[in-house]
Amino acid sequence: MLRTCLLLPLLVLLLPSCNRQPCAAAVAVLYPQWLALVSIRDGLDFLYPSRSPKAFWTSRSDCSLLFGAGCDSLGNVVSLSLYDAIGTIPSALGDLTALLSLAANGDIASLPASTTQLTSLTLLSFSKSGLTGAFPSVISALKKLKDLKLPGNSLSGPLPPFLSTLTSLTTLRLDSNLFTGSIPAGLSKLTALTILSFPNNLLTGSLPPSLSALRQLVNIDLRRNKLTGSIPSQYSTLTGLEGIYLSNNSLSGALPPALSTLTNLRNLFVDNNTISGSIPASFSTLVSLVYIRANNNKLSGSLPSSLSTLTTLDSLILSNNAMSGAIPSLYSSLEFLAVLLLNNNSLTGPIPLSFSALSYLYQLDVSKNSLMGDLPSVFTTNMTDLRFFNVSFNSLSGSLPTGLSNLQSLYSLDLSSNYFSGHVRTIFSALTSLQSINISFNFFTGYLPKIGFPRGAQSNRPLQQLFFRNCLLNLVNTCTSMSGATVNIVETQRTEDECFVFCGTSLAMPIFPNQQCGMEKGMCAANLTSNGVLPPPSPPHPPPNPRRPHPHPSLASSTSPLPASCSFPTSSAYTACTP
Repeated sequence: MLRTCLLLPLLVLLLPSCNRQPCAAAVAVLYPQWLALVSIRDGLDFLYPSRSPKAFWTSRSDCSLLFGAGCDSLGNVVSLSLYDAIGTIPSALGDLTALLSLAANGDIASLPASTTQLTSLTLLSFSKSGLTGAFPSVISALKKLKDLKLPGNSLSGPLPPFLSTLTSLTTLRLDSNLFTGSIPAGLSKLTALTILSFPNNLLTGSLPPSLSALRQLVNIDLRRNKLTGSIPSQYSTLTGLEGIYLSNNSLSGALPPALSTLTNLRNLFVDNNTISGSIPASFSTLVSLVYIRANNNKLSGSLPSSLSTLTTLDSLILSNNAMSGAIPSLYSSLEFLAVLLLNNNSLTGPIPLSFSALSYLYQLDVSKNSLMGDLPSVFTTNMTDLRFFNVSFNSLSGSLPTGLSNLQSLYSLDLSSNYFSGHVRTIFSALTSLQSINISFNFFTGYLPKIGFPRGAQSNRPLQQLFFRNCLLNLVNTCTSMSGATVNIVETQRTEDECFVFCGTSLAMPIFPNQQCGMEKGMCAANLTSNGVLPPPSPPHPPPNPRRPHPHPSLASSTSPLPASCSFPTSSAYTACTP
């Protein structure tokens, strides 16, 4: 008795597990359905024949060996995937009456009329399959459909009214087609719908308020259409929404404060419209938000301090609006913020000192505003992940904080068109990952060393662009090829092929490495301009206009003569000098 009890578990493991699909034992496809598969196989071409039904559909004896097809335990074909298919699907498709899932891509052009016989179908996915013409009318017979996906085709014309009769639908994806007309109000009958996705079409008209009946909706994506009107406040009832994607339309009006009820919302994309008004302070209740994209609109008013409660926020993009007032210091509580784009607004005041707490910040752009003050000395202390930093076209002043040299990941830096001053040599020497620098139109003095590399070291990541139209700054120990305001830096050995370049000109002359010590001794080279004159000590500096290039005067046109003791540097001038 004891031995029998010990053997029973082993026997169970050895028996076929027939509760799985398909059963471990070989299941033959039912003969009529095998004939249908053969007809489909022979009626289509495939982009990769060796990996297609033409190579694998050779025997019906074991359904598990039929590439792209699946059977139930009785031998009925219940799933069919026609990858990289070319041609017209034979009408024999309609003989696969047990089919639950049908998917295809390639170049098929149309669905056969016999598709109406697939009344058990729950998934129909023809992605980038070459479908053309009007919405396939055969789909109207597929009342059990749960997932309908036709993205990346060339279907055109209006969306058919019969879509409202497919009441089992949970996913409706018609992305990247050529559909026109308005969004049918009858879609409100699809009460099981969780995903409504029509981006990249030519849809017009307004957003139907009736869609507020879709209480199961999780994502609504209508980007890149031609929709007009405002965002209906009735959508506040869609409390399960996680994504609203309405970018690149012509929507207008204000952001409805009522949307503050959508506490599960993670993504709010309303950029590239004409939305106006202020950002509702009540959006502070959207505590699940990760991405806010509202750039390129007509938003005005101040930045709500209440958004500081959105502690899961990753990206806040509000550029190219008409926002005014100061940047709230409370935004420092957005501890996971990686992207902050507030450029091209009318913001005033300083950059908050508290921003030094944003340790995950990857991209910061506050350019083209009216910000004043300096960069706080601790501002860059913790931002070790920062790669893109742009504060250009403001009224910032003072010297650069030494903490800037801690930004070892910095890839692009734009400080142009401000009132910055002082010597920049030590800071830029430490930024070994920089690929693009713009320090034009400031009051920097001195010279730049071998920018973008450790001193005396070689690198396989040379600086790509350097903009330096200051005319108070010279470059030393860099080899340049210059066109206008752009300098392409080429990595070179520290030998006689290095160059000396005067700012704002195309003049470059060879210089020996040991001339650097002559520069350090202040031998009249730090402020030379292209015509051999020194700039006036205090050039006029009108406030910058964020909409136009910074109005610094052309220092190269100065007529102040060189002091008698100063001469144009040559390679022989410092031959006795040692670094």
